[in-house]
Amino acid sequence: MMSKKIKLCFSVAILCMAVAGDVSANSNSDLLIRIRDPKLVRDYRLAEESGNVTIIDTYQEKSKDIPWGNSIRTSLPWTVWAEWNPSIASKLRNSLKEKEFFSSIAISPDQRWVALSVGDPDNQITKKEISLISASDLREIFRIRLTKPRYVGDLAWRVDSKRLFVLELTDRVGLNPLELISAFAGHPVPHYSFYLGIIDSDLGGISEANNPFAEDIEYASGWFARSKPN
Repeated sequence: MMSKKIKLCFSVAILCMAVAGDVSANSNSDLLIRIRDPKLVRDYRLAEESGNVTIIDTYQEKSKDIPWGNSIRTSLPWTVWAEWNPSIASKLRNSLKEKEFFSSIAISPDQRWVALSVGDPDNQITKKEISLISASDLREIFRIRLTKPRYVGDLAWRVDSKRLFVLELTDRVGLNPLELISAFAGHPVPHYSFYLGIIDSDLGGISEANNPFAEDIEYASGWFARSKPN
């Protein structure tokens, strides 16, 4: 029993380092949100206390000024992490619903929580729930469903592990004349809008922004990142 617990703690510690680098030792590092489309890359700063999101820079997609190496992703794709940690991944699957689809995984800086974005196995693109799992025994403590008609794009923990930030998104099909022609030809043009959700890790409640901080962007993707310490 003791050896299993040691292995679990070791795996959680490895994931925490892999996802967050030395974030836990760098409480002054900024939490960023990066939105990328075929033409532009937009960087936003997320104020972790207030939850305010403000744009800080916009770059041309092919610009050499984009600071790709200055930040670390706050989550990992489930498939990547599961390949690195097959035995723990199997235990996590067993603690949740059978055949459920997992997208991203994020470990809290205090290593108490495992957060997973969860989706319908019959529609893997639709991720509308977040599972908060106790890292000590891999039990699901909270299952949080988005209250608004949105999807989960990414996850990021606040440095004190009291909040889990959720990058939420909506999509629509473009309806201008050229986009309608493309849609009728079987190639609809997606437009995405991005919102912030905040989960209280002690209570399991979620608050969701009414208005997007980035709106109606074609072919966009987004993710959280934390700036590397100086």
